[in-house]
Amino acid sequence: MVKRIGRLSKCLLLLIPAFAVDHHQIMATEAHEPRTVPTFHCLGLYWSPAEGAKNNECQVKYRIAGGSAWKAAMPLWFDERNHEYRGSIVHLDPGTTYEIKLGLKETGKAAAFTASTWKENFPIAKTIYLPEESKSTLVIDQSGTSNGYVLYTHAEESSSMIDVDNREDACIEVKPNVSHVIIRGLILKGARKHGINLNQGVHDIVIEACDISGWGTNEADGWGANYHSAVYAGSNSAVERIIVQRNKLHHPRSNANSWAEYRVARDTYHPRGPQAVAFFNSNGNHVIRYNEIYSDDEHYFNDALGYGSNFSFQGFPNCDSDIYGNFISYCWDDGIESEGANRNVRIWGNHIDKTFVKIAIACTSVGPLYIWRNIANTSRKSAAPNSDLYGRGRFIKAGGKIKNGVWYGSGRTYVFHNTVLQPRPAQGRVYPLGCDGGIIGSGGEIHEGISRNNIFTNYKDGLDAFRDKTNSCKNDFDYDLYNGKLDAHCASHPHQSHGIKAWPIFAADNGPGEYALAPGTPGFDAGMILPNFNDNYDGNGPDVGAFEANSPPMEFGVNAFR
Repeated sequence: MVKRIGRLSKCLLLLIPAFAVDHHQIMATEAHEPRTVPTFHCLGLYWSPAEGAKNNECQVKYRIAGGSAWKAAMPLWFDERNHEYRGSIVHLDPGTTYEIKLGLKETGKAAAFTASTWKENFPIAKTIYLPEESKSTLVIDQSGTSNGYVLYTHAEESSSMIDVDNREDACIEVKPNVSHVIIRGLILKGARKHGINLNQGVHDIVIEACDISGWGTNEADGWGANYHSAVYAGSNSAVERIIVQRNKLHHPRSNANSWAEYRVARDTYHPRGPQAVAFFNSNGNHVIRYNEIYSDDEHYFNDALGYGSNFSFQGFPNCDSDIYGNFISYCWDDGIESEGANRNVRIWGNHIDKTFVKIAIACTSVGPLYIWRNIANTSRKSAAPNSDLYGRGRFIKAGGKIKNGVWYGSGRTYVFHNTVLQPRPAQGRVYPLGCDGGIIGSGGEIHEGISRNNIFTNYKDGLDAFRDKTNSCKNDFDYDLYNGKLDAHCASHPHQSHGIKAWPIFAADNGPGEYALAPGTPGFDAGMILPNFNDNYDGNGPDVGAFEANSPPMEFGVNAFR
């Protein structure tokens, strides 16, 4: 029988106390039976058979329970550090049971089991209707159960606003160890620090359809205090299974500095200031989806989603978590800072605009991390009035490093079917407004990076599209459409042997949410088939980039896929 880790899962890895600098180890799992960790649309898989080996591929097949046709998923990645196969099945239906088969290609060892995804409708045991207006912090100290959540919301045909007007640290305070609570449809304004503060041990919380704004405090230098957030879980809070969905998180009170603005008190140019969502060293298994994160030129975020610890075996969001369908904008550093363990973390279908870096993954210490079908729009490093003088950021900032004698950074990363746009500049300017690199090891050396079927444009042709800092065969970049340089070399298996060095030509009739290549142009029907990631391609092969021709428009934000 499969060992299933679901609503009560703990995602923390046990670490061996002593590490070698180049070959840190993660403690092997004791059981040889497969186990799963679900979300709404994905299943994380784990298996440690005795026959496990790097050259003994673990193949995956799945189907809806009782169905007829089996489908193939991506083979699981074998991590030699703890002798474990890991990976994910994606694009599943919520509240559905699946039959799964695992099989080792070389030795024939097999396992078969069932696993179910989360249901999207949560049972309600108790509803607490809030007044139309309140000026004090709502303290949530009641827990529900998995069979019945406690719902905090507004009365029917009404609304509820909590505006603490900078008198209270939070609009909502969720007390330690509270669980199985839904916070729905509230307007939260004016918190001195955080819109919603999640305390130690909080788990199974749903935050949905809320409008949170005006949070955060300015420090003495006039810039925003770091990590004050719309939704916050502080240092080592160990929060778990936090669902943040269909919220508007916008216009913090404070403002982050850009990379061109020096903060004397902190002796840094690094952006510091408010965030939309910040979890520090949580237990993971979160879902952050269909949110709108936006602001204006006077109220920038530091990162939109993230926190720490970045170079660790934990970090944000840690493990078994999904980030998808979000519209993210207005931050001076990372749109999504997914750094740390990144064990079965999945990031897809987001639109990221007006940020420096789009997705930061320095480091990915455990893996695998999956990044696919995201749209990257404008990028800039500072508010220089001349857009030709903006510094630009990467689509993916990657890389590992040694910290306190421990190497962090050997987790597998898959980067599939993303599109980096290059919007036209204002009249009189020369350079387009998009990123300056696809996958760039600006955070250190990249190990175990795999790219396929991406459109990676640079705003200048002479810049690096790929840079791994190793010039080795630790990565595999191929089948991408790109216009920049390839600063990554492997003598035995050259990168981009099937890649296309060209600018994309998009279809002239693309409407909102459509990013299709024009038929017959570079990259059209030219992608590699990736089971479970591009099964429904149209034509003779998958198109490179985030959008497949003749597909429904991509959707982002609170009204996506209603």
